[in-house]
Amino acid sequence: MMEKVSYVLRWIFTYLLYPGLVLTIFGCIVATLVGIVAGGKGLGVVRRLTGALLPVAILIFVVIFSDANNEPITRFILWLPVLAHLVIGAVIGIAIVEIGRAISDTDVESSAYALFLSSLGVFVLYSIMQGILGHLNYFLFGLVVMGGLDVIFRD
Repeated sequence: MMEKVSYVLRWIFTYLLYPGLVLTIFGCIVATLVGIVAGGKGLGVVRRLTGALLPVAILIFVVIFSDANNEPITRFILWLPVLAHLVIGAVIGIAIVEIGRAISDTDVESSAYALFLSSLGVFVLYSIMQGILGHLNYFLFGLVVMGGLDVIFRD
């Protein structure tokens, strides 16, 4: 009986909650980008929108020009050790919170933050498209846990 419960719980966490978490992270990034762009005035809207859309344009070129069997970004990601994924994810999770907290209302800083967040969203999207999201579990773990802990415990 406990084996069935264990199987059902593992299935729920693996096939429902994990994809839901990834989609939620992506949705939060998109919602934050919309808020950043909407907060601009005049030329600031163009700068912020460019910062948000530039990584998407880069992704289009990466997908079009890359050979699916010999894709250098995927090879590099798979080459990195798991500990590096965890550390990089933790650093990015903290950076998201700290940069967001530190930016002022200036268009240059907000545009740079939009570029940073959009790059992270494009990375998640790219990982899904390349089928390597499963290899990035530790990256996402570090991102979510350290970003969350920073939000909770930082003054």
